[in-house]
Amino acid sequence: MNKEKIVIIGAGGFGLEVYNILKEMNYYDCVGFIDYNKQHKKLPLPVIGLENEIDKLMEAYKFSNCTIAIGDINKRRIISNCIKIFSINFPSILHSSIKCFSKDIGNGVIIYPGVVIMNDCKIGNH
Repeated sequence: MNKEKIVIIGAGGFGLEVYNILKEMNYYDCVGFIDYNKQHKKLPLPVIGLENEIDKLMEAYKFSNCTIAIGDINKRRIISNCIKIFSINFPSILHSSIKCFSKDIGNGVIIYPGVVIMNDCKIGNH
């Protein structure tokens, strides 16, 4: 199976947790992390570049999918607004153990194990 490539913006604890969910999903080929700091240790993949280099990184690593694994909602909003000018997809990352009864889930959503989402729940982008 030829997997789509994805990068994770954010190389902290949240980024590592998202990497583990992606690995378990086995749908994407995660090429690395993008962060404001290249000096991270104990990551399963390298930090391939900085947030302000997204256009160059897309060309070099041939990815078209991205997830923003940053806990600060304001920073997530700023990053998503800055990079939406590029042809990049923000797939939702949903752990296989969730129970989801809603069809109204936005792009770029990350949902952890054990979560139950009821019928009338609406989750916006990112």
